Amino acid sequence: MPKHTDRGLLVVHDEADGTTSLAICSKVVDGQPVNVYAEYHHAQVKIDQDVRLTKANGDRYTDDIVEVFARGAVVNVRHPKYDR
Repeated sequence: MPKHTDRGLLVVHDEADGTTSLAICSKVVDGQPVNVYAEYHHAQVKIDQDVRLTKANGDRYTDDIVEVFARGAVVNVRHPKYDR
């Protein structure tokens, strides 16, 4: 289990060096993050296949809340896992 998990909407920005920057926020307006409370810069990112991203202004974002956590050198993005 990851030690720290951020939950929120996500904006994904592809960097020129081939890495990805992420902004975890409470709202997305016209593809831009609003009220950002966590960021990952120039990261290697793995996004689960079932996480749907919408394109806007060259970036991508989620309409649904996701979980974002680092495992080793990779930042992972998935739908929230709830205890049953």
